[in-house]
Amino acid sequence: MSVDAIQKIIEAEVEAEEIIQETAALIQEKKQASQEALDAFRKELREQEKAEQQRLLEQSESEFAQLKAPLTTKTNGEIEKLQQVSPALREKAIAKMIEEVVG
Repeated sequence: MSVDAIQKIIEAEVEAEEIIQETAALIQEKKQASQEALDAFRKELREQEKAEQQRLLEQSESEFAQLKAPLTTKTNGEIEKLQQVSPALREKAIAKMIEEVVG
């Protein structure tokens, strides 16, 4: 083998090694970029889930408040009526209840 041929083989090996190293570095960069993209996606998904949970909680609270309002109004009205009953009528009602229970 001539010196020139050996030199070309050595140069080809060096070039091949450089290509391998560049490829390995490129693969590592791609892996890193993929991992970062995956992490960002997971973070965004967690934020969306948290926002959806908050929206559902607020919706449930609103629906509960809408259901509760008429009942509260009705109960307050009944309490007012009961508070307006005269003491004599109240005693009469209590006496009748006692009579029904005892008698």
